[in-house]
Amino acid sequence: MKKSKRILLIGDDRGYWQALEQRFKQNYQHVDLDFIHSPIFNEDLVNTKIVEVMEQAPDFIYIDLTKSTKVMFQLALYLKRIDSLAVIPLIGLVDNEKHAEETLLYDFDFVFIKGGELHDVIYHPYVLRYPKEALKKDFALAKFKDQSKLTEVFRVGYFGENSLHIEGDCHFEAGDQIKLRTNIPEDYNKSDVFLVRKRGTKDLYYNYKYNYDLELNFIDELILSNTALDDAMMIDDKETREKEMKKARLEMDQKKNDHEDKLKRLKKKYKDWVLYNKDAKVAKKTKILLVDREIDFLSHEQRKLDSFPYTVRIQTGFDEDFSNIVKYLPNLIVFQINDPSIDEGIELSESEHNEMVAKNESQMTELFGRLVQKVNSIEDYTPFIIIFNCKNYSSKAFQDTFKYALILTNPGPINFDIILQMAQIFEKKQDEKFEQHINNRILELRKEDPVKHGRLTMNDFIESRYYVSKSSPLSRAYYDHNIEMKAISESEVYFLCDTELELRNYYLEKPFKMMVRLIAQDEKKFIKEGKSLQYKGLIHSIGEVEKKELRRYVNEIYTSHKSEERAKEEAAFKELNEKVKSEAETAQQEDEKVETDQKQGDDA
Repeated sequence: MKKSKRILLIGDDRGYWQALEQRFKQNYQHVDLDFIHSPIFNEDLVNTKIVEVMEQAPDFIYIDLTKSTKVMFQLALYLKRIDSLAVIPLIGLVDNEKHAEETLLYDFDFVFIKGGELHDVIYHPYVLRYPKEALKKDFALAKFKDQSKLTEVFRVGYFGENSLHIEGDCHFEAGDQIKLRTNIPEDYNKSDVFLVRKRGTKDLYYNYKYNYDLELNFIDELILSNTALDDAMMIDDKETREKEMKKARLEMDQKKNDHEDKLKRLKKKYKDWVLYNKDAKVAKKTKILLVDREIDFLSHEQRKLDSFPYTVRIQTGFDEDFSNIVKYLPNLIVFQINDPSIDEGIELSESEHNEMVAKNESQMTELFGRLVQKVNSIEDYTPFIIIFNCKNYSSKAFQDTFKYALILTNPGPINFDIILQMAQIFEKKQDEKFEQHINNRILELRKEDPVKHGRLTMNDFIESRYYVSKSSPLSRAYYDHNIEMKAISESEVYFLCDTELELRNYYLEKPFKMMVRLIAQDEKKFIKEGKSLQYKGLIHSIGEVEKKELRRYVNEIYTSHKSEERAKEEAAFKELNEKVKSEAETAQQEDEKVETDQKQGDDA
């Protein structure tokens, strides 16, 4: 029986889809391929499309981004945020490489420029999802050693008055000084060096492992040369020597003062920039996590998930460790109990159905108990927990059972209006609590020193923040890893790195800027090679011109390597031949000597 694979193609480019289908069928004749074509749609249907994708359960998702790009980005972002869909390779198709970086910020696994090159478009997603089943073409693999840079993309959430908040996968410690390239205008910051104030693993927005608070250096450290002072000290004439030494010291002091003045000006400019832009984007303070196995509530909700004044995330379930709770710290945890599944053809009476529902809800209480236990284990964390489609347990019953006052039940299906009302209540309570805390602190300080603290207001306790849109260039920062290239083909690359990397997308510097998606090797993230770690990456996001240049680069190294091998083989053969010839001559000489000695013996 043939294995089956379902491929979802979203877009209207029939010619490209036909070419892709044909190549798929040609490469995987032993696989039962099911192609689903979905046309471009408008933004009002994004929610419905998410539900459709869930029902279709594809193995691969290709999205044409040359039309309705914004809507396609929204769909991709929502899909990749759902853990149960995260394993499905998501492939973006663009018309030129200029759109590649923006596309990858929406969590696409691969980006390809539409054209005649189709091998990688099929092979890369296949080997990512089914590494043991993927069919690979044997491209020339050039083996060599060369130093290069691998660039990791971080996301910037906001800028503080002398800091910035970022998220990423690379591990730093508090106190580390790191080099990070940002898009902060040079008028406000002239240094790529930042101090790590704090690292966290909770309350994340993006799909990364860590968040960091970084302190700006603003300007690189002043390096003073003592050459002028040293030269002055070598002068023989005392009067001239002291005069030149004084002059050298004054020049050094002037450079220090100029450096300090420049630092102060940059700090002020940066702070003014943050203050000026602090209202450019309103931060969403309250976070909602919706958990529903079928997520079919989206079919009846036309409002887009990012249109609310709150951050909304959806999931189809919890994992064993409730990692999404720990990672995002949602303020509202909304769970829908799904109706028990009944085999087709079986008819139940109303009482039998009610009994089945009650049994199903009873079984769910174990999950809710563990959920409350996880919530209680997190310091300073008391979210609302709302259970929808719960027909047999009242809010009070669950509150008493789980000893948690903020758990509520509702007999009906998920209702966004109810959720929004609860979010509004939660946010209002949090604001009131915060304001009361600040006002109490102001009163305490005024009692301590009425003159010094008489003019204190709430704004003095709130750091101004400039929140940036996830589509803004300001939301990106770049960190370089030093690597040693080992081998490269027109499709794959191997390199060594001393740092443990996550299997996601990175920029590779050589032979030219390209994107590589790291993948597992023998079900491992990396292979140890001495003190270094070997990684394997799939090359993508390059156009046909770059592909030709890459082939030329690979062939140049490959043929050079082969020429060296042939030269070594020829030299070794020549050396062996000379050795054999020499040994033969020596043997012949020895034989002749023996014959001569025997002849002389006979003559005697």
